[in-house]
Amino acid sequence: MNPDMRTRNELSICIRFLENGATVEAFVGLRQLRSTTAENIKDEIMKVLSAHRVQLEKIFWMAFDGASKMSGKRNSVQALLKRSGLTNGNYNHCCT
Repeated sequence: MNPDMRTRNELSICIRFLENGATVEAFVGLRQLRSTTAENIKDEIMKVLSAHRVQLEKIFWMAFDGASKMSGKRNSVQALLKRSGLTNGNYNHCCT
């Protein structure tokens, strides 16, 4: 999540999965955020996952930067996603 040159906050979403034994990484969305609260970011991620019919129980890892809004234990994006159905999703710190 970074502001672009026009100071809009945008969220880039990529997924990685196995297809016929090969790892595939795909860009699935760039969302302009109306708000940068953890709840709003979680909602935007859920919309993208739903639009691509990703089965939440098949998500085992999620990677975000180390910002507390993304990675915190209680009210961060990753914590809210777990409470919203990504129960198998383990947080992984992503170096940007």
